[in-house]
Amino acid sequence: MSRPLFGLRPFRSVFLFSVFLFSIASKLSPMPTTVNPPNPSPPADDLSMPPMSVPPAEPAITGCGILLGLGVLLFAAFFAVASIYARRTRLEKTREVFGDDTITALQLADQVHLLPGEGQDFEPVELTGTPGLGHLRRALLDERHYQWDTLQSGTVGAAGGDKAIRFTLELADPTGKRVPVIRIPMELTEGWIGTPDGTRRVRVNDRVRPALRHQLVMLQKKSPKTFDRRALAEEAAESTESPD
Repeated sequence: MSRPLFGLRPFRSVFLFSVFLFSIASKLSPMPTTVNPPNPSPPADDLSMPPMSVPPAEPAITGCGILLGLGVLLFAAFFAVASIYARRTRLEKTREVFGDDTITALQLADQVHLLPGEGQDFEPVELTGTPGLGHLRRALLDERHYQWDTLQSGTVGAAGGDKAIRFTLELADPTGKRVPVIRIPMELTEGWIGTPDGTRRVRVNDRVRPALRHQLVMLQKKSPKTFDRRALAEEAAESTESPD
């Protein structure tokens, strides 16, 4: 994937929260202060006044403070483990449905292209190095982004009706040659993702669907053919509106 699964953000949050708790613990912990009484020196010829004894200073860190510090450290460790687990990309169900090669291609493929699906007409768009590609990979990888009760047999081409927006995501690894070329068909109006062999399809959930559609449609508009058609349409409109 384009960025590591275990980023620095959870650890930064844990560090800041630990500093906050430790500051509270230091305020709650009693910090005794010792005021030394004056110790006047007796006159040299006065032997009746013994020198005043100074009581030993109490330790600045008490047992209560140590216990509070240990509690902060234990809570920070627990919070770090929980945060990492919650942010971990879960692949068990997606690997079962899409296969090992598809999962590996989504993680490691160094060339990614957006191809037109059925009913679409635009030049293939190269997505390699495009900002946001890591989010696209994670959206398709994480099993929590799918509605698995919608898993069914059939192709993506049969879904979406007249308003269907069908794209194909092509992933290749010509450098490492770890996987063959993988093509993932998608229908973005209803949010269907198909398996590369075309035998099954499943919908993404309501939270991922609009974001996925928006991102891919915006990327599709980068197609040179799309820009050429838009320029021709604008020129035709200007020539129609201009007076003779």
